[in-house]
Amino acid sequence: MTPEFMELYKQTFETWRFQIDSYWTRNTYFAGFETAALGADWLISANHHWTAAFGALIACLFAIVWIFSCQKQQGYIRYWWSKLIEFDRVLRAEGSMQQRPPTIELASDFDTWREARRGKRGPQIQYEYSQLVLIVPALFVVMWVYLFGFNWNALARLHWPH
Repeated sequence: MTPEFMELYKQTFETWRFQIDSYWTRNTYFAGFETAALGADWLISANHHWTAAFGALIACLFAIVWIFSCQKQQGYIRYWWSKLIEFDRVLRAEGSMQQRPPTIELASDFDTWREARRGKRGPQIQYEYSQLVLIVPALFVVMWVYLFGFNWNALARLHWPH
């Protein structure tokens, strides 16, 4: 394998790693913002129901954007992971043509490794990690809908008595 090939492999790995770091950084910022906004909106709910209801709607939209952002980032992560798998295949083919010992497969061996571990731990619920992490922003959506309903109900009692 050429130095250019190895440099390209290194750059691909670094790009994949950057995508993961960027994913967690964005999620941390989103979670911090949503948590602070939730606390602030809850306090505003005590006396300013219109403002709190409007704030809950806006923040709910931000949480939905967060979900879309997570899905887009996961797509980038999967794309660069697939490129690492392609590199593994090229390295494996090159090693077999030159009668060298097999190369270490970093990315393409993951599924085999995961299946072997799953068998040792017994039957498990199948889920994709990328879907599991969406639970956090989905919970914020639920909280925002609740907070909107809480304030809407309070407005209804104040302005439209039964």
